[in-house]
Amino acid sequence: MAGAEAGRLTFMVGGTTDGYERAVPILKVMGYRFFHIGGSGAGQALKICNNMMTGVRMVAISEVFTLAGQLGLDMKTVDDAMIGPSGNCWVLEHYGPVPGPLPSSPPTATMRRGFRAT
Repeated sequence: MAGAEAGRLTFMVGGTTDGYERAVPILKVMGYRFFHIGGSGAGQALKICNNMMTGVRMVAISEVFTLAGQLGLDMKTVDDAMIGPSGNCWVLEHYGPVPGPLPSSPPTATMRRGFRAT
C-alpha cells in the first residue's frame, strides 16, 4: 500500500493507554497521525465510520460522473474541473471510483470487467 510505504497513514487505535503508547513507535514506520480512541475495539469503530464516509463520497462521485457522461461531458475535463471547488475531496483526488479520469484509481488501473463464479 502506497500510504504505508510513504509513512502517510492515520491510525485510530483502541486499547489501554499503555498499549497505545507502546504501539506508537512501531506505527510510526507506516504513519504520521495517531489517535487513541478509547478501549479495545474503539479504533475499529471509528475506522468503520471513516470508511462509511469514504463510501458515501464514492457513491456521490460515481453518480456525478454518470450524470456528466449522460450529458456528454468529457470525463477528464469533469475530473480536472471538480478538483478545487467545493465538491473536492480525497476520494476525488486520489481514489476516483470511476474508470478513466484518474489513471491510478482502482477502476482504471486494476479492475477488470467480468468474473468467474467457479
